[in-house]
Amino acid sequence: MSKPGKIIKRIVKVALWITLGIVMFIVLVGLLIQIPAVQNKIIDYAASYVSGKTNTKVEIKNIGISFPKAIVLEGIYLEDTQYDTLFYAGLVKVNIALYDLLSSKINIASFTLEDATIKLYSSQNNPLFNYNFLLTSFSDTTKQVVEKAAAPSKWTFSIDKVKLKNVLFTYNDIYGGMGVFAAVTKSAIRVQEIAPEKSLYAFNELFLSGLSLIIEKSEPTKTQANNPESIPPMISAKSLQISNSAVNYLDSVNEMSVVSVIDQLVLEDASIDLAKELLAFDQLTLAGSDIRYQSSKIETSTISEVSDTISPSGSDWKVTVNHLKMTENIFVYQLGDTVDTKNEFNPKYLNFNHLNLDASDFHYEQDLIKIAIEQLSLIDQHGFEINNLETNFKMDQISISTEKLKLITPNSTIDADFYLQFPSLESFTQDFEFSKLKLVMRNVNFKNSDPLYFSNNLIKLPFFANNSNTTNIIGTINGPLNNLTGKSLVIRTGKETVLKTDFSITGLPEVKKASYNFPNLEVTSGKRDIEMLAGPAIPENIVLPDKLRLNVAFKGKITAFESKLDLKSSFGTIKLDAQADKDENFSGKLIV
Repeated sequence: MSKPGKIIKRIVKVALWITLGIVMFIVLVGLLIQIPAVQNKIIDYAASYVSGKTNTKVEIKNIGISFPKAIVLEGIYLEDTQYDTLFYAGLVKVNIALYDLLSSKINIASFTLEDATIKLYSSQNNPLFNYNFLLTSFSDTTKQVVEKAAAPSKWTFSIDKVKLKNVLFTYNDIYGGMGVFAAVTKSAIRVQEIAPEKSLYAFNELFLSGLSLIIEKSEPTKTQANNPESIPPMISAKSLQISNSAVNYLDSVNEMSVVSVIDQLVLEDASIDLAKELLAFDQLTLAGSDIRYQSSKIETSTISEVSDTISPSGSDWKVTVNHLKMTENIFVYQLGDTVDTKNEFNPKYLNFNHLNLDASDFHYEQDLIKIAIEQLSLIDQHGFEINNLETNFKMDQISISTEKLKLITPNSTIDADFYLQFPSLESFTQDFEFSKLKLVMRNVNFKNSDPLYFSNNLIKLPFFANNSNTTNIIGTINGPLNNLTGKSLVIRTGKETVLKTDFSITGLPEVKKASYNFPNLEVTSGKRDIEMLAGPAIPENIVLPDKLRLNVAFKGKITAFESKLDLKSSFGTIKLDAQADKDENFSGKLIV
């Protein structure tokens, strides 16, 4: 054999021995770490190393390594510098590709955490969290001068599946004014991205059962704006399902709270941004749940007090939902300490049962609510029932609008468009003052019992004494309060009363000073209806006709006007031309 051939043969032999040696070494390591004694040595070394670096208590009761990918840890305990629990886990199981560590990759196929407690908190005067000592303990503090920017880390991190069982999580940012307590009984999670340094937690699928979540907002420390450490988490999920859970939000800054018990909640393309106070969902489905909103001074609990127990028990937030579906839910809305009013509608205290809703384009913020309702049915605490409601609803600080409104109750049907603008909601609810009205009544049909429910004071009017009377209205009313016009208005009520007219009224709400123009008022009625409408205003010595038909043309004020009247009744006919000047001098021509 030639000399070059011998050299090549020796090189191949050496390469084979080196390769065989590496393989044998890996196999030997794999075999050694299966031995309990070796595993205990690894536990003792790891715990002693971390404890020595951090000067805190670290314990690991047991470790199991199934080479080359499965690691099981039991009884992990890590203490913070205040001798409080930072992290405890009864069981941690990690499926990791150990070979990828040689390529600076941490690829976790699955992660299981059971019987765990995690506590993260800051103090009133310090923005740093209780885990900060871990960052400083394992960082190199010997180099004080950095001559050039450090090269980006070559390490990459990814995780696919996460399973949580009986996990308690506490995030209490006292310095930043934000607290989160979460207790999870069971979950299944597929992760998209987790980046704690950016407070970003993105999931493909997130299934939670037996969740207890409390979010508390309080006054932050004044210097919080200068604190780069305090970043509330940003959470997103392509699919989120929550069942048999309780989610509560308590805001002592804006004095409001939302308390909910959830039987079934499904969210698609969900995003929760605690920093921006933003909730956004493509689709929300809620079934068999109880949601209670209260706007008043809230006595928030202390997160540290509830972190050891599992108890379901005017904001800047913005909520947007593209598609919304609710089935058999309870919703309670309460302003301040308002109490329920017996058998009367109270907009400051709403309690709806059997709430079913199909809607889209929902948007809520402090000064704006809008929603496109395709179907709504409910029963309130007094038994008032809405069989079906359809509308495009919008309400802000100065207006309310309901386009394409279709409402059905056991006693009423409404098909109309409604727009109302007012100086303030308070002025409208107290004095019914408005700056613009547009009311298109295609078909409004109601029994007196329905408007009586919304305002018991109407019972003082003789017309509402009979709560079973039915009224039908069609026509249009438009304009500001001081310049109202009505077109093609037709009102049918009682047994045989029909009113038809166009009109214009200027000068309201000053009734006596206002000007009225009714060019073609036509009324058909009878004795029983007139008695129902006028009641005790009719003198006892007046005998009413059984039938009457009245045509009126009226223009002017109550005290100064021009009017023509043509009355035909079972008693005969009356024609009247009358005038009254500004000094209330009256003249007229009467034909009987």
